[in-house]
Amino acid sequence: MAEVQVKLLRCQQCSAALHPRAGQPLLACAFCGSSYLVEGLTPAGADAPLRWLPFSLQSAAARDAFDRWLAGGLLRPGDLTRAAVVHVPVPVLVPLYLGGARAHSNWTAEVVRRRFKKVNEVLPPGIEVKTGDGVRMRSDSHFLGGGHDAEYANVFVLASRGISETGFAQMANYDWDRLEPLPATVDVPREEPTLAAGEAMRQVRHRLEDIERAACRAMVPGGEVVDLRVNTVIQDLRVDLAYVPVWVISFVYGGRTYRALVNGATGKTGGEAPLSVSRTALAVVAGLALPAAVAWWLWRRRRS
Repeated sequence: MAEVQVKLLRCQQCSAALHPRAGQPLLACAFCGSSYLVEGLTPAGADAPLRWLPFSLQSAAARDAFDRWLAGGLLRPGDLTRAAVVHVPVPVLVPLYLGGARAHSNWTAEVVRRRFKKVNEVLPPGIEVKTGDGVRMRSDSHFLGGGHDAEYANVFVLASRGISETGFAQMANYDWDRLEPLPATVDVPREEPTLAAGEAMRQVRHRLEDIERAACRAMVPGGEVVDLRVNTVIQDLRVDLAYVPVWVISFVYGGRTYRALVNGATGKTGGEAPLSVSRTALAVVAGLALPAAVAWWLWRRRRS
Protein backbone atom coordinates (compact mmCIF):
# COMPACT_ATOMS: atom_id res chain seq x y z
CA MET A 1 0.00 0.00 0.00
CA ALA A 2 1.38 3.40 -0.98
CA GLU A 3 1.99 5.92 1.77
CA VAL A 4 -0.36 8.89 1.96
CA GLN A 5 0.73 12.42 2.86
CA VAL A 6 -1.36 13.64 5.81
CA LYS A 7 -1.74 17.30 6.73
CA LEU A 8 -4.36 17.02 9.47
CA LEU A 9 -6.05 14.37 11.59
CA ARG A 10 -8.81 15.04 14.11
CA CYS A 11 -9.78 13.30 17.32
CA GLN A 12 -13.15 11.56 17.01
CA GLN A 13 -14.01 12.33 20.65
CA CYS A 14 -13.18 16.02 21.13
CA SER A 15 -12.37 17.18 17.54
CA ALA A 16 -8.87 18.35 18.53
CA ALA A 17 -6.22 18.25 15.82
CA LEU A 18 -3.74 15.37 16.05
CA HIS A 19 -0.12 15.39 14.95
CA PRO A 20 1.10 12.00 13.69
CA ARG A 21 4.81 11.24 13.97
CA ALA A 22 6.85 9.10 11.65
CA GLY A 23 7.66 5.75 13.25
CA GLN A 24 5.04 6.15 16.01
CA PRO A 25 1.83 4.41 14.83
CA LEU A 26 0.10 4.75 18.22
CA LEU A 27 -1.22 8.28 18.52
CA ALA A 28 -2.84 9.77 21.67
CA CYS A 29 -4.93 12.94 21.85
CA ALA A 30 -3.35 15.43 24.24
CA PHE A 31 -6.73 16.81 25.31
CA CYS A 32 -8.96 13.82 26.04
CA GLY A 33 -6.49 10.91 26.02
CA SER A 34 -8.17 8.97 23.20
CA SER A 35 -5.77 6.60 21.39
CA TYR A 36 -5.56 5.93 17.66
CA LEU A 37 -3.57 3.49 15.54
CA VAL A 38 -2.20 5.23 12.45
CA GLU A 39 -1.00 2.92 9.67
CA GLY A 40 0.38 3.69 6.23
CA LEU A 41 0.51 7.42 6.87
CA THR A 42 3.38 9.86 6.64
CA PRO A 43 2.96 13.31 8.14
CA ALA A 44 3.41 16.14 5.67
CA GLY A 45 6.19 18.58 6.40
CA ALA A 46 5.67 22.27 7.14
CA ASP A 47 5.98 24.68 4.26
CA ALA A 48 7.61 27.49 6.26
CA PRO A 49 9.95 27.78 9.28
CA LEU A 50 8.06 27.70 12.54
CA ARG A 51 8.71 29.36 15.89
CA TRP A 52 7.85 28.28 19.39
CA LEU A 53 8.14 29.06 23.08
CA PRO A 54 9.80 26.20 24.99
CA PHE A 55 8.41 24.83 28.24
CA SER A 56 9.81 26.58 31.30
CA LEU A 57 7.62 24.69 33.81
CA GLN A 58 7.98 21.00 34.46
CA SER A 59 5.09 18.74 35.42
CA ALA A 60 5.47 19.24 39.19
CA ALA A 61 5.54 23.04 38.87
CA ALA A 62 2.47 22.94 36.60
CA ARG A 63 0.62 20.85 39.20
CA ASP A 64 1.56 23.35 41.95
CA ALA A 65 0.20 26.23 39.86
CA PHE A 66 -2.99 24.26 39.25
CA ASP A 67 -3.43 23.51 42.98
CA ARG A 68 -3.16 27.22 43.83
CA TRP A 69 -5.70 28.08 41.14
CA LEU A 70 -8.11 25.39 42.30
CA ALA A 71 -8.03 26.63 45.91
CA GLY A 72 -8.31 30.30 45.01
CA GLY A 73 -11.96 30.64 44.02
CA LEU A 74 -14.24 32.12 46.70
CA LEU A 75 -17.39 30.79 45.01
CA ARG A 76 -16.13 27.23 44.66
CA PRO A 77 -17.23 24.35 46.90
CA GLY A 78 -15.38 24.14 50.20
CA ASP A 79 -14.36 20.51 49.64
CA LEU A 80 -13.18 21.00 46.06
CA THR A 81 -9.46 20.63 46.75
CA ARG A 82 -10.04 17.49 48.82
CA ALA A 83 -12.70 15.75 46.75
CA ALA A 84 -11.44 16.51 43.24
CA VAL A 85 -9.70 13.66 41.44
CA VAL A 86 -6.89 15.31 39.47
CA HIS A 87 -5.30 13.62 36.48
CA VAL A 88 -1.63 13.83 35.54
CA PRO A 89 -0.69 17.05 33.68
CA VAL A 90 -0.29 16.56 29.94
CA PRO A 91 2.01 18.85 27.91
CA VAL A 92 0.97 20.03 24.45
CA LEU A 93 2.19 22.62 21.97
CA VAL A 94 -0.78 24.73 20.88
CA PRO A 95 -0.74 26.48 17.46
CA LEU A 96 -1.65 30.11 16.92
CA TYR A 97 -1.03 32.86 14.39
CA LEU A 98 0.69 36.11 15.36
CA GLY A 99 -0.37 39.04 13.22
CA GLY A 100 0.95 42.54 12.73
CA ALA A 101 0.15 45.56 10.57
CA ARG A 102 0.01 49.35 10.32
CA ALA A 103 -3.40 50.97 10.68
CA HIS A 104 -4.77 54.42 9.90
CA SER A 105 -8.31 55.44 10.84
CA ASN A 106 -10.47 58.47 10.15
CA TRP A 107 -13.46 58.96 12.41
CA THR A 108 -16.49 61.22 12.69
CA ALA A 109 -18.89 61.40 15.61
CA GLU A 110 -22.05 63.17 16.63
CA VAL A 111 -21.88 64.15 20.29
CA VAL A 112 -24.85 65.31 22.33
CA ARG A 113 -24.21 67.39 25.43
CA ARG A 114 -27.09 67.84 27.84
CA ARG A 115 -26.91 70.85 30.11
CA PHE A 116 -28.98 71.31 33.25
CA LYS A 117 -29.76 74.73 34.66
CA LYS A 118 -31.58 75.59 37.87
CA VAL A 119 -34.34 78.18 37.44
CA ASN A 120 -35.87 80.13 40.31
CA GLU A 121 -39.67 80.03 40.08
CA VAL A 122 -42.19 81.87 42.22
CA LEU A 123 -45.00 79.46 43.02
CA PRO A 124 -48.41 80.36 44.50
CA PRO A 125 -48.88 79.56 48.19
CA GLY A 126 -50.03 76.05 49.01
CA ILE A 127 -48.51 74.35 45.91
CA GLU A 128 -46.17 71.46 46.73
CA VAL A 129 -42.73 71.61 45.13
CA LYS A 130 -41.93 68.26 43.45
CA THR A 131 -38.54 66.79 42.64
CA GLY A 132 -37.30 68.28 39.39
CA ASP A 133 -39.17 71.56 39.63
CA GLY A 134 -37.02 74.56 38.76
CA VAL A 135 -34.64 72.56 36.54
CA ARG A 136 -34.38 73.02 32.80
CA MET A 137 -32.43 70.83 30.36
CA ARG A 138 -30.84 71.86 27.07
CA SER A 139 -29.25 69.57 24.50
CA ASP A 140 -26.56 70.62 22.05
CA SER A 141 -25.43 68.41 19.17
CA HIS A 142 -21.90 68.68 17.75
CA PHE A 143 -20.19 66.89 14.85
CA LEU A 144 -16.52 66.08 15.46
CA GLY A 145 -13.81 64.24 13.57
CA GLY A 146 -10.21 63.12 13.80
CA GLY A 147 -7.62 60.50 12.90
CA HIS A 148 -5.67 57.71 14.59
CA ASP A 149 -2.45 55.95 13.53
CA ALA A 150 -0.89 52.89 15.16
CA GLU A 151 1.41 49.95 14.44
CA TYR A 152 0.46 46.55 15.85
CA ALA A 153 2.41 43.37 16.49
CA ASN A 154 1.68 39.97 18.06
CA VAL A 155 -2.10 40.11 17.68
CA PHE A 156 -2.81 36.41 18.12
CA VAL A 157 -5.49 34.18 16.64
CA LEU A 158 -5.83 30.72 18.16
CA ALA A 159 -5.58 27.88 15.62
CA SER A 160 -6.56 25.04 17.97
CA ARG A 161 -9.74 23.02 18.06
CA GLY A 162 -8.95 21.45 21.43
CA ILE A 163 -8.81 24.78 23.32
CA SER A 164 -11.40 27.54 23.26
CA GLU A 165 -10.56 31.21 22.77
CA THR A 166 -12.00 32.03 26.20
CA GLY A 167 -10.00 29.37 28.03
CA PHE A 168 -6.81 30.29 26.24
CA ALA A 169 -7.20 34.02 26.94
CA GLN A 170 -7.33 33.32 30.69
CA MET A 171 -3.72 32.12 30.77
CA ALA A 172 -2.09 33.49 27.58
CA ASN A 173 0.37 35.98 29.12
CA TYR A 174 3.25 34.84 26.91
CA ASP A 175 6.41 36.83 26.26
CA TRP A 176 6.47 36.92 22.47
CA ASP A 177 10.02 38.31 22.43
CA ARG A 178 11.26 34.89 23.57
CA LEU A 179 10.07 33.07 20.44
CA GLU A 180 12.75 30.92 18.83
CA PRO A 181 12.96 28.52 15.85
CA LEU A 182 11.11 25.25 16.39
CA PRO A 183 13.51 22.25 16.39
CA ALA A 184 13.05 19.49 13.85
CA THR A 185 12.03 17.09 16.61
CA VAL A 186 10.45 17.82 19.99
CA ASP A 187 9.38 15.44 22.75
CA VAL A 188 6.01 17.14 23.29
CA PRO A 189 2.80 16.42 21.33
CA ARG A 190 2.17 19.18 18.81
CA GLU A 191 -1.32 19.98 17.58
CA GLU A 192 -1.64 20.80 13.92
CA PRO A 193 -3.34 24.14 13.18
CA THR A 194 -7.00 23.92 12.22
CA LEU A 195 -6.96 27.40 10.69
CA ALA A 196 -5.51 28.33 7.31
CA ALA A 197 -3.25 31.36 7.04
CA GLY A 198 -5.77 33.20 4.87
CA GLU A 199 -8.54 32.81 7.45
CA ALA A 200 -6.13 33.83 10.23
CA MET A 201 -5.27 36.97 8.29
CA ARG A 202 -8.97 37.80 7.93
CA GLN A 203 -9.54 37.38 11.67
CA VAL A 204 -6.51 39.53 12.51
CA ARG A 205 -7.86 42.25 10.24
CA HIS A 206 -11.22 42.21 12.02
CA ARG A 207 -9.55 42.37 15.42
CA LEU A 208 -7.42 45.32 14.35
CA GLU A 209 -10.53 47.11 13.10
CA ASP A 210 -12.20 46.53 16.47
CA ILE A 211 -9.11 47.83 18.31
CA GLU A 212 -9.01 50.90 16.08
CA ARG A 213 -12.70 51.59 16.66
CA ALA A 214 -12.17 51.46 20.43
CA ALA A 215 -9.15 53.76 20.12
CA CYS A 216 -11.15 56.28 18.06
CA ARG A 217 -14.03 56.12 20.54
CA ALA A 218 -11.60 57.05 23.32
CA MET A 219 -10.59 60.16 21.36
CA VAL A 220 -14.13 61.56 21.32
CA PRO A 221 -14.48 64.26 24.01
CA GLY A 222 -17.12 64.16 26.74
CA GLY A 223 -20.77 63.81 25.91
CA GLU A 224 -23.13 61.14 24.65
CA VAL A 225 -21.92 59.70 21.35
CA VAL A 226 -24.97 58.94 19.25
CA ASP A 227 -23.21 58.19 15.96
CA LEU A 228 -19.58 57.08 15.58
CA ARG A 229 -18.24 56.17 12.16
CA VAL A 230 -14.72 54.81 11.69
CA ASN A 231 -12.97 54.12 8.39
CA THR A 232 -9.81 52.02 8.91
CA VAL A 233 -7.11 51.23 6.36
CA ILE A 234 -4.85 48.23 7.18
CA GLN A 235 -1.42 48.10 5.55
CA ASP A 236 1.40 45.51 5.55
CA LEU A 237 -0.76 42.86 7.19
CA ARG A 238 1.15 39.67 7.98
CA VAL A 239 0.64 36.50 10.03
CA ASP A 240 3.13 33.89 11.26
CA LEU A 241 2.41 30.46 12.72
CA ALA A 242 3.86 29.73 16.16
CA TYR A 243 3.49 27.17 18.94
CA VAL A 244 3.10 27.89 22.65
CA PRO A 245 3.48 25.52 25.64
CA VAL A 246 0.38 24.49 27.60
CA TRP A 247 -0.14 21.97 30.38
CA VAL A 248 -3.60 20.39 30.19
CA ILE A 249 -4.93 19.18 33.55
CA SER A 250 -8.35 17.54 33.85
CA PHE A 251 -10.10 16.71 37.11
CA VAL A 252 -13.34 15.09 38.20
CA TYR A 253 -15.68 16.54 40.84
CA GLY A 254 -19.27 15.58 41.55
CA GLY A 255 -19.31 13.13 38.66
CA ARG A 256 -18.38 15.77 36.10
CA THR A 257 -15.06 16.28 34.33
CA TYR A 258 -13.47 19.74 34.21
CA ARG A 259 -10.32 20.98 32.51
CA ALA A 260 -7.74 23.62 33.37
CA LEU A 261 -4.88 25.05 31.30
CA VAL A 262 -1.51 26.01 32.76
CA ASN A 263 0.79 28.33 30.83
CA GLY A 264 3.91 26.26 30.25
CA ALA A 265 6.11 29.37 30.31
CA THR A 266 4.69 31.47 33.16
CA GLY A 267 2.48 29.17 35.24
CA LYS A 268 -0.66 31.30 34.87
CA THR A 269 -3.71 29.07 35.08
CA GLY A 270 -7.25 29.31 33.76
CA GLY A 271 -10.13 27.02 33.05
CA GLU A 272 -13.53 25.88 34.25
CA ALA A 273 -14.33 24.84 37.81
CA PRO A 274 -17.53 23.98 39.74
CA LEU A 275 -19.35 26.66 41.73
CA SER A 276 -20.99 26.33 45.11
CA VAL A 277 -24.74 26.95 44.85
CA SER A 278 -25.00 28.42 48.37
CA ARG A 279 -21.99 30.69 48.00
CA THR A 280 -23.12 31.90 44.58
CA ALA A 281 -26.62 32.65 45.89
CA LEU A 282 -25.17 34.54 48.85
CA ALA A 283 -22.99 36.61 46.52
CA VAL A 284 -25.99 37.45 44.31
CA VAL A 285 -28.05 38.54 47.32
CA ALA A 286 -25.19 40.68 48.61
CA GLY A 287 -24.75 42.26 45.18
CA LEU A 288 -28.43 43.18 44.99
CA ALA A 289 -28.65 44.40 48.59
CA LEU A 290 -26.04 47.15 48.21
CA PRO A 291 -27.71 49.10 45.34
CA ALA A 292 -31.10 48.61 47.04
CA ALA A 293 -29.73 50.15 50.24
CA VAL A 294 -28.27 53.09 48.33
CA ALA A 295 -31.57 53.68 46.50
CA TRP A 296 -33.50 53.58 49.79
CA TRP A 297 -31.06 56.05 51.37
CA LEU A 298 -31.44 58.49 48.45
CA TRP A 299 -35.23 58.16 48.57
CA ARG A 300 -35.29 58.91 52.31
CA ARG A 301 -33.01 61.89 51.81
CA ARG A 302 -35.30 63.39 49.18
CA ARG A 303 -38.34 62.89 51.40
CA SER A 304 -36.72 64.66 54.36
